[in-house]
This record gives sequence, structure tokens and C-alpha cells, in this order.
Amino acid sequence: MHSAKNIILVNSISPRKRSFSDNCLENGISIIVSYLKSKGVDTYVVDHQNLTDYKKGLPPGILKLLRFLYSIQLYLFEKNKSKAITTILFLITSPVQRIVDKLRWTYLNHLSSKIITLIKQNQPLTVGFKLWHGDAYKWAKITASQIKRNYPNMLLIAGGPHASIYGKHILDDSDFDILVVGEGEYALYEIIKKINPNNINDTLHAVSTSQIQNTIVKSNGGITYEPAKVNDISSKTISEYSKYQLTSKILIHPIIDGLGCPWSKCYFCAHPSIYPNYKARPVEKTVKEMAYMLKQGIGLFRFCASDTPVAIAGKLAKQILEHDMKVEFAFFSRAIKNAQSNQDFIKNMYKDIIQAGLRCVFIGAECGNNEVNIRIFNKNVTDLDIIYTIKSIRLASVECNLPCSIILATIYPPPGLNREELKGIEEDNLRLVEQCEPDSVLITPPGTFPNTQWYDKKEDFGIQLSEDYIKRLMSYEYVLYKPRKMWPKIDIKINNMTWSEIMEYTDNIGKRIAKEGYLVNMPDEEIMMANVMGYFGQKLKGFKREVLLDILSGDDTFSKIVYDSVNQYSKRLAYSNDMKMLNNIINKDS
Repeated sequence: MHSAKNIILVNSISPRKRSFSDNCLENGISIIVSYLKSKGVDTYVVDHQNLTDYKKGLPPGILKLLRFLYSIQLYLFEKNKSKAITTILFLITSPVQRIVDKLRWTYLNHLSSKIITLIKQNQPLTVGFKLWHGDAYKWAKITASQIKRNYPNMLLIAGGPHASIYGKHILDDSDFDILVVGEGEYALYEIIKKINPNNINDTLHAVSTSQIQNTIVKSNGGITYEPAKVNDISSKTISEYSKYQLTSKILIHPIIDGLGCPWSKCYFCAHPSIYPNYKARPVEKTVKEMAYMLKQGIGLFRFCASDTPVAIAGKLAKQILEHDMKVEFAFFSRAIKNAQSNQDFIKNMYKDIIQAGLRCVFIGAECGNNEVNIRIFNKNVTDLDIIYTIKSIRLASVECNLPCSIILATIYPPPGLNREELKGIEEDNLRLVEQCEPDSVLITPPGTFPNTQWYDKKEDFGIQLSEDYIKRLMSYEYVLYKPRKMWPKIDIKINNMTWSEIMEYTDNIGKRIAKEGYLVNMPDEEIMMANVMGYFGQKLKGFKREVLLDILSGDDTFSKIVYDSVNQYSKRLAYSNDMKMLNNIINKDS
């Protein structure tokens, strides 16, 4: 191994703000930094995902002008005012937005140049990128190309959710040499030990022949794969956040309570290819990590498993309550089988979990039609399972006299159905929403990702993809908050419908649900932030409106208020805990 032991890790960034969750604490990179530090490897992190960076490179006041213009357009849209006035405003806004976008890309190119300078100054063994979708991926690709031009022997590694989903397609599309799929810290350390800083080919040969798990490697004109593996989750490294993160990010800690999903058979989901088998983290380890975070001033948590089963959540709640820990958290959970006949059991389980700090649950329903949920989605739950799971959570919340928001996620229109059948599915979905009465309904179009049944057997689901579909999808820029007609087009047909027609279906059902008084397309982490600030019920619509204006314009008028409020709350909650108790949890069996 080369005598120098330092690497650079880069968190990829887009020119525009896309969601508040982009600015939550960056746990994935921090785990890697903490693990490598324990192995004697120093890491320099380049991370510009924060509140203030989205304004850099822009003249003062331009984002506030954009926010003002968008606010008028939004008002006119909401009031169904003259389309002529809206069109004029759009024609005024568009050139301002194009100027902002151009200046922001100029600034991001400047960041790329700064990374080149950083490499010259530090001479790292490797540069690793955490990849995100859309423009963030585009920027990472551009930066990687610049590094290769200047330092052809520099090993470039990519990881993160984007790398895990798209795999070898990223190596075909970029100058990255190695992908790390799934957990990154162990594979990265093994790669570092094989690096010859003077010969990239020697490095790639050494890595490709060493069978380092969770890697995809370019070597000798081909690509080698080593299967993804979940390591001993009980020994997962706990992040020690830097001062930068603690002062520039939203203090919500993404905590790994498990990897994968207990069901892991949904036809649209790519997670099984990343984590083939579900592994739950021992609850005492999750509680210990919570104690570490509380000592760092972080009291809000978002669990990261694809599903936190209620039985495991119940065990976790028991330990939190026994220690009298003051925490609040959100998690993903599947509807419970046979929920109608087990309402009391589910309610009582959730009473403990809510008392322990659960404030938001994300439940993937996908569709209100049982036959379609089995045949097209392979969900293995019924509409009654979804309805009575949610009713039980509601009852638990009421009996605890504590809030617990519920997000119901759907995918519409589903593939494999004709237009006449879709009319019935739309009514089924509306009926499901009415019976569940969620705090927010997420409605996403039917995305088709590699290593899913929808992709591998696309013809069976009426899905037609262009030859360059994956290449375009990797750079596809979308924001959940934006109306679907503002999402870019992509060359895909589903049920013989173009992407524009698909998006029209998605938008129309969203309008129908919103017309019934339900909040649409506000994700769980932002519901949690809103609740912290006292936004509940119909007030959430006002929160969403202000967030939308900040995201459309890139301004931070409302974002600052949210960040300050949430961070103050997270710190106050954390420091209300007994420090002696936290130390006892941390030191137990250490």
C-alpha cells in the first residue's frame, strides 16, 4: 500500500435545491469517514449540500425575484385565473430562471476545478463520489472526466444509492473505475489496500482479482462483478459527525435499523438486487447509536430500512421507554397481514411505539385494487390490510394523545392495464384514500429501474423502452413537489401511452385527491419537519406551498425558518436527556 493514507470523498450536488431531505445529516459518508479513521485512513470530505450553497455564484436578490414571480404564478394557478396572464408571467420568469441555471452550472464547474486543485495539494490515493440522481449525477460525471484528464492514474470510485441501482450502466456511461454497491465502508477499505498510485491498470487488476465483495470493476476492457453482501450489521460503525455537518445540515439522523426488506418481492423495487436478504439490526445497537447522536445534540431520527417490521419496532420502543430516552422518529412500514382481525394487537403495539417517539409512518400501498396489487405490484397485502393497519395506528395515536402522521404512497398509472381498466383503478385508489384518511398521499408515476421485474420482464407489463432509456434515466432530473407536467420527457411507453400521457394520468388523480381535501406529494421527512413547527392538518398545505416556492426559485426565505426551527427542536430534545443514562447505554458491553 502507498505510504500516503488519505482519500477525498465528494457528495455530488445539483445546481438547484430539490428537497429538504437533501440537506439532512449525511450519514452514509460519515460512516465511511468514521470507519476509515479507525483503520488509519484520513478522509477529506467535499460536501456542498447545505442551505447556503445553493445561492453561491448568483447576484444578490435574483432568487427573491424568482420567488416573487413564481408566487404570483402559483396564486393565479390556484385561483384559476386568466391563462393569458399566467403565460405572460411564464415568459418573464423563464429567462430569469435560465440565467440562474447557467450561473449555477458555472459555479458547479468552479467547484470541479477546486477539486482538481485539492487533488494537487493532497495527492490522495483515490477520489470517491456519492452519486445522486439527475443533475447531481451529471455534475459528478463532469468532475470525474476532469480529474481523469488531469490525473489519468487517479482511481475514481462511485457509490451511494444511484450507483447501487444502476450498477455497470454507470461504468459504461462515465470515467468512474469502480462502483461500490450497498454498504461502502468495508469494500472501500479493501480497495484502498490494493491501490498503486502510479499505475491505474495495476490497481484495477489487483482489485478485480481480489474478489472484494460489493464491487463492480472496469478491468482489461471488461467488467467484473462481486456479489453484494450485507456484513455483520450488529457491528455497524456509528457516525461521528463533523462540526461542519452539525452546523450546516438539518439535524435529522438517518439511522440504519436494518438493511433490505422482509418481503423483498415487489416487482417494481430494485432493493432486492442491492440487499437480497433482509437483516434487522439488533435493537440494542440501534438504541446505542441513538444515545451517541443524542450526545451530539441530535434528537430527531429517520429509520432507513425499507421496512421496519412492527415486531422489531415494538422491541425498540420497549428499550427506549425503559431508558426514558427523549427521541422522535419516522420509519417505513408495510401494512400488516390480516390487520382487520388483529386491530387490538396492532393498536397496542403502535401505542408503545408512539409513546417511544414515533411521529410519522410511511406506508406503501401502491394501489387500491387487490388483483392489480398482486399481479402488477406483487405486494402481498390487501386493501383491508392497508386500511386497518392505518386505522389501528390512528387509534393508537388518539389513545396516546400524541401525534403520528401517516403517509400513503401510491404508484399511478400502473403498467399492464388499458385505459378503460385504469378508470376503475383510479376509483379504487380514491376509495382507498377516503378510507385511510392519510396526512399526505404520495403519487408517483411508474418508474422502471434496472434489476426489477418491471424492467427484466417489461413486455409482460406493457412497458416499451428506448435503447438509450437507462442512460437518460440516470440523468433524469425530477422533484417530487413539482407538477408532473414540469418533469422532463423521457422515451418510454407504458400501456401504449407516452410519458406525457402517463404524467397527465398521474397529475389528474392528484388533482382529484387534492380536491377532496387531502394533502398530495408531501414526503415523510418534510411532514415531520412541519409537525415540529406546529403544522398539522390543513395547515400542512401552507407549509407545502412555501416549500414549493423555495424549491422552484432556489430561494431560502422559508427554508431558513424551517432549518432553524427544526434544529433548535432537535437539540432541545436531545439535551433534555439524562447524560449519565446516555453514557451507561453507550458504555454497556463496549
